Amino acid sequence: MATKKKVLLSNGTEVFIVDPTNDTKVYKLCVTQLDVNEGDPTKIDVTTLCEREKIQEVDGLLGSSESTFTINMDFSDETHKMLLAARKDKRELKFRIGQSDGDAQATHSSSGWGEETSRTWVDFTGYISKVPLSYSVNAVVQPQVSVTMTSGYSVTHKA
Repeated sequence: MATKKKVLLSNGTEVFIVDPTNDTKVYKLCVTQLDVNEGDPTKIDVTTLCEREKIQEVDGLLGSSESTFTINMDFSDETHKMLLAARKDKRELKFRIGQSDGDAQATHSSSGWGEETSRTWVDFTGYISKVPLSYSVNAVVQPQVSVTMTSGYSVTHKA
């Protein structure tokens, strides 16, 4: 009999963001879609004049990364207000994504994220670059918020 393969479900994933003006306040953001991407390495041309066939390249530094998430916009929601203010001010934000393998809530202090180990976490920093508002008939306003990442992401595995 084959063993059942474990998979990570999307439902149950939660996004937490540290308030940029108070590092002990953590907002929980409910999203309908989320992508965390890594930038591609830049290419450095190391071709010499002796080369006759093709360009020689090596990988350089990682280029900028962008993450996106979609929300059901609510202009009265405290978290959505914070996102819009952070976009306007270009404030760097700390993001923590709690995976569906647990239900611990994220905490943060002046020394960083809490040590909750009953859930897998993905952490990164970045600033809100776009919150496009799109309106159509018989629909909710669902901006796909773009985050320009200022760090790569790191994964802290569930204990």
